[in-house]
Amino acid sequence: MRATKELSVAEFSLEHIKDQSNGDSWIGYIGNLLPLDEKINNGIKSGASFSRKKEKYAKSELKIVELFIEKNTHNRWEEPEAEVWKHEIIKLLEMATRLK
Repeated sequence: MRATKELSVAEFSLEHIKDQSNGDSWIGYIGNLLPLDEKINNGIKSGASFSRKKEKYAKSELKIVELFIEKNTHNRWEEPEAEVWKHEIIKLLEMATRLK
């Protein structure tokens, strides 16, 4: 949603909002993924709280990350929250691909 260096293949990564090491079955679902600058992503310590992660996410210039922070003001991240975020992503994709 914004053309910055973050969209360069060398700079871009997918952040697992709930850590992959958690092992829950929904960890790899789209609702638990967030595009993020690789340096920002690598600066997030494994096991960091959701509140701490959002502080790091705020350094991103991507509009999708800004929207994520705006929509997720709570301090927990579990499957129900990921499901809500998944539906936000679907709405964005539908708008982006709508024929004019």
